[in-house]
Amino acid sequence: MLDDIFEPSARRVAQMRKIAMKANIPLEIADMAANEPKLTAARFDEAVAVIADTLEGWSKGNIANPPHLNAEERMAGVRAALEAIPARGDFDPQSLYAIMGGAAIDARADRTRKEIENQPPHHVGSSMDGLKGFDMIGHSWEGGHGFVAKMSEGLAARLNPKEATAMGRAAAQFTIAEIAMQVCRNAGLKPFDHAEAIRMAAHTTSDFPLIIEGAISNDVARQIEQRMPDLVRASHEVAREDYRSGNALSLSASGMPQEVLEGGEIKFVTLEEKGEALPTVRDFASGFNISNQALQNDSTALRLMSGISGKMTEGAIERLRHVLLAPIQANSGNGQFMADGKTMFHLDHGNLAATGATITIDTVSAARLSMRKQKGLKGELRPVDPWALVVPAELETAAQQVVAQINAAKSDDVNPFSGTLEIIVEPGLTDDAAWYLIGNPTRYDGLAHAFLEGQRNPRVESRAGWNTLGMEFRLTWALDARFIETATWFRNPGA
Repeated sequence: MLDDIFEPSARRVAQMRKIAMKANIPLEIADMAANEPKLTAARFDEAVAVIADTLEGWSKGNIANPPHLNAEERMAGVRAALEAIPARGDFDPQSLYAIMGGAAIDARADRTRKEIENQPPHHVGSSMDGLKGFDMIGHSWEGGHGFVAKMSEGLAARLNPKEATAMGRAAAQFTIAEIAMQVCRNAGLKPFDHAEAIRMAAHTTSDFPLIIEGAISNDVARQIEQRMPDLVRASHEVAREDYRSGNALSLSASGMPQEVLEGGEIKFVTLEEKGEALPTVRDFASGFNISNQALQNDSTALRLMSGISGKMTEGAIERLRHVLLAPIQANSGNGQFMADGKTMFHLDHGNLAATGATITIDTVSAARLSMRKQKGLKGELRPVDPWALVVPAELETAAQQVVAQINAAKSDDVNPFSGTLEIIVEPGLTDDAAWYLIGNPTRYDGLAHAFLEGQRNPRVESRAGWNTLGMEFRLTWALDARFIETATWFRNPGA
């Protein structure tokens, strides 16, 4: 255990923090490392890459197990790793993965047990049934959650070798039938061949479906991170903890400091809430099947799993695209209705061109002027700095011409937008003439999208087939998008 009496020197703390900052992990971990007396800075430097990789995998959902950890549980895994490093002669990244994962799951089990103890008596019986496995988890790769995690990463490595983790590459030599056989043995079952092992593992154990589910889930998560629609760059993410509706706070900047004369009083102003609704996440889902016969042939099963992963990814990306497009294209392209009862793009909002025109330096300049002149609720200036052109595929070339570098021979030929605007091409925009000038979503509210907390990527779930002999998979994703501010997007209907 970390020694509460040991007092690290300032130099030691600084060394550990420097290592942590280089690996982009929280300084809290550096302070924990500094308080472990047997841990040298050199050994911490060796281990920090594994710690960073594990934390990133947990946060992005790329590591299937342990899932849905809170901050305290993640730190429990890190703490266990820091305590174990000095005692290991040969540094073994896989062992460190196991130690972190096992300790994190143990911490989650403790939290779940405490929650159950605080529940009314009639809840305890059914809830405790789900905790039986926690007592046998340990830190082993040969059974329990460690085995499931290793086999999931191994299958994911076979599905997508380019994105394989170190743990995945080490476990990639196991075939699906061999995994099923080991799952059965871990459960005390004795199948007489691989076909029987797959049937038993799929229908009488929970580990085998979790392994297949984890591999597909990992592959889907990694593909989606790489293939997000370009339109996501025009939106900013807001956190939603649940399915309840809520409003955004869009406060007027009317609190400009006023001069206070000697002996005078400070003038107080009341901030006003505009009250635009936040995105309210909605559930979307799709399902797929794999038969027992297909699972028996390793190459066929891998091909089907890869196909399922690909189709799930394509479907999820297209759903995200539709969700992002909906508030833009609602009401014949005038956008969703806002809190004032008017559509998003409206002359009264100062974000709609009175007359449509093609993309030129002059029309983009006019749009920029409108954004610079935006006003708040009290009539105060709220200028927006244009950042990107959002265009349908039909206007991509025209947009590129507007922002292209021009070596002007005279001042009249200078292109003021050369190198200053991004271009976001969205082929899903159905109006092939309309285009948009927008502010940077990292600086301004505008189009916002939301995922359910902890589910930034789709969730893949599995069960034994009911109508067919095999396994059933479903992808679920809770998300939504809508505008929460009118000033940061300008629409020109085009010509």
